[in-house]
Amino acid sequence: MPEQVELLFKYEFEDGTDRPLLPADDGAWSIEGMAHAAIITAHYVFEGRVRLRAPYSDKFRLYIAPPRAGSWTTDFMLAMQRPDVLAGAVAGFGLSTVPGVFRLFKRLANRATGVESGVDISQRFEDERTGDFDALVEAVEPSLVRAHRVISERRTTVKASLGPAHFTFDRRTKAYIENIVTDQRETSERVNVASYNVNRRTGRVYFERLQRTVPFTISREAPPRTEIALGRSLDNYATNRMVNRDIDITYRAKRAEKGGRIKSIVIYDAQFIFGVRA
Repeated sequence: MPEQVELLFKYEFEDGTDRPLLPADDGAWSIEGMAHAAIITAHYVFEGRVRLRAPYSDKFRLYIAPPRAGSWTTDFMLAMQRPDVLAGAVAGFGLSTVPGVFRLFKRLANRATGVESGVDISQRFEDERTGDFDALVEAVEPSLVRAHRVISERRTTVKASLGPAHFTFDRRTKAYIENIVTDQRETSERVNVASYNVNRRTGRVYFERLQRTVPFTISREAPPRTEIALGRSLDNYATNRMVNRDIDITYRAKRAEKGGRIKSIVIYDAQFIFGVRA
């Protein structure tokens, strides 16, 4: 039998409104954003891979229930079709239940919005799988930005809960997730290219010290050798499938205003390092 638990997203208004109304566009985007972030989290738990778009794992489903009259509480039903089959990525971390998935979701949401997480079963996953955890934060962040769209001067808050576990979005978390600062100075570091779109001048590079990939764009000021070097690094990676840090890049990072987590980088120069071995 599938394991099924009710997941609540509740919109609360602190301005004394008797009949709370959500803007149709921002409200719909907010609900979709919360649902999508939850789906990305559950997919990772079952498949051990970060995926940003459908199709998702068939081992779980997220259903939306009929709305409750007179309130803005959106009911979702998170159902695990096969709770006995879990990805090796989460084996041994106590995340093999719907409450476990929610606790991981809560920790991801808290990191993305600058909220300190308490001690629970998801903390060991964050500590021991830092690269995967940071990649998940990056994956759910755009969806959580959409979830904040209803929060404005009306002092609307969004509360997600599953049983006693919960987290809340408000104007402070909205400011954190939307505010980005760019490094004033350029930094040089040896990395390797994991993906690269020549036409868009975008891609992802792998930072060994971060144990994860980071999205990049190429500055219009970058010399021609930059694109050549990025292409060679990608070819090297595609051929050898090895992380061998074969390119030196000069970049500026875009970071969360609080905490300094790197969200993306702008590359100003790059040089391919010949003869590098894994």
